[in-house]
Amino acid sequence: MRTKVIYRKIEVKEKDCQIIAGKIMGCIWGCCCCHDHDYIVKLYKVCDEEKIQLYCEKVGTCGCFEFDVPYDDCYILEVCPDRYSGKDINCKPMLTLKNVGVSSLMILN
Repeated sequence: MRTKVIYRKIEVKEKDCQIIAGKIMGCIWGCCCCHDHDYIVKLYKVCDEEKIQLYCEKVGTCGCFEFDVPYDDCYILEVCPDRYSGKDINCKPMLTLKNVGVSSLMILN
């Protein structure tokens, strides 16, 4: 399964912008395997081509996460099934990002 990224240009008036700098927030709304299970959400900072883990938390189905970080760094968000509750290695979360207040964020799953 390949992920397809579609870029769209959206004009936003400055007063309507509600992105909070330094916050990464999102929710997991379930899994494409149609089973309820937990996920492990990890946030890494990329420094000199090396990943440094900053946060690691367990999020259930229909659970949310929030991280406070400096805006200017490069980050990797990794979302994977909890090894004790994941039904299949091919489980993919239905992920919604509500706030990406950093200059660079990559997502792994």
